[in-house]
Amino acid sequence: MLMKIEEIHKILKEHGLKITPQRIAVYEALCMLGHPYAEDIVAHVRQSNPNISVATIYNTLEHFKAKNLLCKLETCQDKMRYDAGMKKHYHICNPDNDTMIDYSDPELDSLLKSHFDKKNNINITDIKLLIIGNIE
Repeated sequence: MLMKIEEIHKILKEHGLKITPQRIAVYEALCMLGHPYAEDIVAHVRQSNPNISVATIYNTLEHFKAKNLLCKLETCQDKMRYDAGMKKHYHICNPDNDTMIDYSDPELDSLLKSHFDKKNNINITDIKLLIIGNIE
């Protein structure tokens, strides 16, 4: 998903972050690349900003995570990816070609909520679901 610079400025401001060229570049890469690995973000950012250090990029990702601007996703290969999509959704991971897509399903949401509502000793605050399979 491609975002305009003005949209990124707004998002950073809404989350109480100072707008810097480094943060803009990292967030732009995160949105553009889908569910990237950190290495993908580093490579993308450094193409147009070769002076940004790898440490700055990793620190920015961690800062974004702390501010709920992204989430970390463990893949079916036990690697970490990043996702800027903060609306409720699940993920489908294809181990054959290392792809990951977003998956939303109100029926599944309802089914999971109903299931856990029946469990007296479980108070669910969030569900993160990784579905592993072939994406056609």
